[in-house]
Amino acid sequence: MADLEKEESHNLHVEFQWVLHHEVHNILQQLLSILEECHRRFPLINSETTQPLKQEKFLMSPSHLTTQDQVKCVATLTGDSICHAEIQLKSRRQQNVVHRTSVTSDCPWKLQQVQDAANHLQQAIRMIENVHDDYKFKSSEEVLHLLGAILSCVQRSRTILLVPRKRSMDDLINSKNMKSLLPPLPNEIAVSFYIQSHKLIFAVYQVSMVHGALKFDTSQAECSIPWLNEVLVLLTVGLQTCQQLKDKVQTVFNASNNDSKLNNPFYRFFVCNQTENYLFCRFACSPSTAISTQLHEQARSRPKRLLSPCFGVRFIV
Repeated sequence: MADLEKEESHNLHVEFQWVLHHEVHNILQQLLSILEECHRRFPLINSETTQPLKQEKFLMSPSHLTTQDQVKCVATLTGDSICHAEIQLKSRRQQNVVHRTSVTSDCPWKLQQVQDAANHLQQAIRMIENVHDDYKFKSSEEVLHLLGAILSCVQRSRTILLVPRKRSMDDLINSKNMKSLLPPLPNEIAVSFYIQSHKLIFAVYQVSMVHGALKFDTSQAECSIPWLNEVLVLLTVGLQTCQQLKDKVQTVFNASNNDSKLNNPFYRFFVCNQTENYLFCRFACSPSTAISTQLHEQARSRPKRLLSPCFGVRFIV
């Protein structure tokens, strides 16, 4: 019995070293490909850009809480800026008054969310690029620290696009973008362009006095931006891939340090299938069938090793 436990302990240690020195590098390279593909979707000028950024014109539609005549906007995007926009909105205080203004190419409206999201994504890419192919990770803590930092950057990039930063009415009115509108709008009206998920939102905020009380009204128009949808999909796949690698390293490390595999709570998240001389385990929730299939084929091409029928485990995302 003691010999069997010793053999199991040795097998788990070998398995852990294999994951640490080989599997981590393989999945990091896959993650790098995903994030680089995501970064290429951002319409920003960088060292790889050889052509000028194209202009995209969008007719923005009123949201479900806004009537057709309240807000009208046609916006032209170039990279991370609105280079031109024709805006028409109806005053809530004076129903028969329509305000018209525009964004001009001389003072484009900067969409800071796009640049910030791309910067965080680029930071995650650089972290992976700094890990050389021949580098040997010394511990699971080192890998988990790296993956945690990558996850944080990718998550911030995604959150910036999904959850726009809230700003006060005073901040909006006094913003550089508002001051660039021609002609300027009345002081009780503020407008804003921002990204939310895969959409560009144009919001109008109006303050008026009704029976001695302040009334705050909001109306919106929106349009879908195709490349934003692609960016969010790739960011989500990148997050899931990184999180699964982190879970895998933690699981194998815990297993190699536990006397009993059955006490390891991480095993509740796996589906196990007997294949030839060792057990293949696959995450029950995979981010992508294509990625899962690719990893499964890579696992089949590895040199086969006789492992314990109970504890010799090969993990596949």
